[in-house]
Amino acid sequence: MPSLTIEQRWTWWRETLGSPRYCCAPMVLQSELAFRMMVRRHGSTLCYSPMIPVEAFLRLPADGPPVAPSTGGPATQAAYFTTCGADRPLLAQFGGNDAGQMLAAALLIQRHVDGVDINLGCPQACACKGGYGAFLMDHPDRVRGIVETLVAGLDVPVTAKIRVFPEVERTVAFAKMLEAAGVAALAVHGRRREQRMHQGTVDYDSIAAVKAALSIPVIANGNVRSKADADAVLASTGVDCVMSATALLANPRLFSCMHAPEAPGGGCMHAEPQQPSLLIRQPALQPKGPTLEERAQMALEYLECCKAYPSGALPRMISDHLREILRPDLNLPFNVEERNEIEAHRKTTLPIQFASLVRRVHAHGREHARRQREQARGSISARGSGGDQGGDRGSISARGSGGDQGGDRSRPETVRVTEIV
Repeated sequence: MPSLTIEQRWTWWRETLGSPRYCCAPMVLQSELAFRMMVRRHGSTLCYSPMIPVEAFLRLPADGPPVAPSTGGPATQAAYFTTCGADRPLLAQFGGNDAGQMLAAALLIQRHVDGVDINLGCPQACACKGGYGAFLMDHPDRVRGIVETLVAGLDVPVTAKIRVFPEVERTVAFAKMLEAAGVAALAVHGRRREQRMHQGTVDYDSIAAVKAALSIPVIANGNVRSKADADAVLASTGVDCVMSATALLANPRLFSCMHAPEAPGGGCMHAEPQQPSLLIRQPALQPKGPTLEERAQMALEYLECCKAYPSGALPRMISDHLREILRPDLNLPFNVEERNEIEAHRKTTLPIQFASLVRRVHAHGREHARRQREQARGSISARGSGGDQGGDRGSISARGSGGDQGGDRSRPETVRVTEIV
């Protein structure tokens, strides 16, 4: 299709995508259909597919046994990319460095998505080896050729996701090149390529500079841990949408108000607008993480989505999602057996099997909390019997306020989430 005018790109953003504000990032074997459908329930208004490696995708058959025995990963194109009618708006991201291969892969799925995204942001070893992702940013002429090929050959708009260079001016120049080549929207991760595994601060100044220099929608990515963080980034940088990846894996309800810092008197507290540079030094208030009960609820809700949308929900993906959601619980010594079984995705393969493990982890956590409360009460009683009448009442009251209010707590309560059968 001919390159869209700036006005047409905005029309697509508003009318096709619905002017999204909160976005689920593309992730390797993580942002699959079941997870996308879950986060859409909780405030994600735009989702990306998992990153699809072009060479591997084109080598695979369209259908067949979905799991590769050697890796537990996708063995078919359908396992790499699956969607449904309710899974919109949706962008499919591809990783590759050959314009012809990128176009061939995108043509296979373009009718199922609202746009095709070019991965120019992955800093991992697989991207380095394959010469794509953030490593492709060293070759702007090749990038321009890929964009122009996809824009001319596809019937849907083309977008891109980049990282920042150390120099703001270089980042802005690269972004303007992409806009001129025809991208309809640009996502910017505010870390440099060298900052792998979420190291270091996010350069919101560069993101703001890109937004100020471009005439197309811009999405900010990096260190968004709560809805309050997202709203602060939106306000301070002027971007059109905010994207989360790692934090969304741990808390799929992140873009709801569930764990925003609380304002006095209750309710969600939205961060006051700040200068981008201040966001680097003074991030939004640390959000409260999900509780034991909420983690179990989210894990079981995700498994319900896997049951409802089984295509593409490979055991390896399910295992990885549960490890992220339940990480605080699985790191405890009394959950070693459950952690090992969740990680054994070649043995534990069905949602009902994973659900049983989630309930065991939840029961262990409740029992551990009950014992801690009993120990705290015993310690308080022991001090009280010694006649201490003052001085330490504040700490005793604080510990006691979370105590058991009566009844038999020896048996863990069941998580009130729909049963998976």
